[in-house]
Amino acid sequence: MMPVLYKSIKECNSASRRALLYRAFVHTISGIPMVALVAEMNKVIPLLLDALSVLDIDVLNKDLVYSLLLVLSGFLIDEKGKEGILVYVHTIIDRLVKLISYPHMKLIRETAIQCLTAITSLPYTRIYPMKVQVLKALSVALDDKKRIVRQEAVKCRHACRQSRQIWGRLYPRPYNNGAHRRREHKRAPQSSIIHVSCDETRDEGLLGEGKLDRE
Repeated sequence: MMPVLYKSIKECNSASRRALLYRAFVHTISGIPMVALVAEMNKVIPLLLDALSVLDIDVLNKDLVYSLLLVLSGFLIDEKGKEGILVYVHTIIDRLVKLISYPHMKLIRETAIQCLTAITSLPYTRIYPMKVQVLKALSVALDDKKRIVRQEAVKCRHACRQSRQIWGRLYPRPYNNGAHRRREHKRAPQSSIIHVSCDETRDEGLLGEGKLDRE
């Protein structure tokens, strides 16, 4: 059924019909084992992201949006699934940030933040450009009326900071090392520097070429 849905969604030009196809898509992937979805992740993940952007408009689709987030979380905890996530990580973060303030269902806000927390385990260089956007959304979630959402926001913010510290230790910035070397060079004692006259340098060069003999 998946190939038929995939083709139908790609060829559909009607917004209302596409929404219906995405609803069918959600019901289909919700019953498929994660192993099978990971095997087709290059097709599933783009459709999943499109479905999130289409279905979150209508409050009647809130259960479907929640189901999509559960599937997305499955990709985030699967080692092979993370490879597919990396390709679309900026789009994924953008969708999740939007859902942090989803007003119609607490579970959607909670799960969206949990997915963002899982994303912090990805290479920091890939998620760094979205840091400001994520932290801004989390600051709003810290004032959420539901305690569980506030708790997840605190965990996610802490995970963001931990991710930066861990990657900073593993991959220190090159200019820090350069600055350290420059400081060491400045502290080098003058006695360690050997001054060679121009005449001595010229003589050594001629000796190497066999043009000058010394007694």
